[in-house]
Amino acid sequence: MIGGRSWEIVEDGGVLMSLRGACIETTARRVQRDIVRALLEGWLTPTGAGAGLDTLVEFLSTADFADLRSRHPELSGAVPCRVKVMRKGDGVSCCLLSGSR
Repeated sequence: MIGGRSWEIVEDGGVLMSLRGACIETTARRVQRDIVRALLEGWLTPTGAGAGLDTLVEFLSTADFADLRSRHPELSGAVPCRVKVMRKGDGVSCCLLSGSR
């Protein structure tokens, strides 16, 4: 990830996140806060961060986190892994990029 952060907004408006010791829901909420703080402090621009923030807001309001954690134990945060939250069709989805199974 960039600059020591555990997240990155990618060109397609998705958000890459590293889960270490926190579940997908907690990590997504922290990243959302970080993005808002970065916007307010001026080190991210709305043009660069807007799509990623919108994707995260929709993910946080629509995802069934209990189901995600039950289907993918890595998303509980017990095992370090990387995920991407992205737009897919009319909604958002989460893709496990790395971790152990």
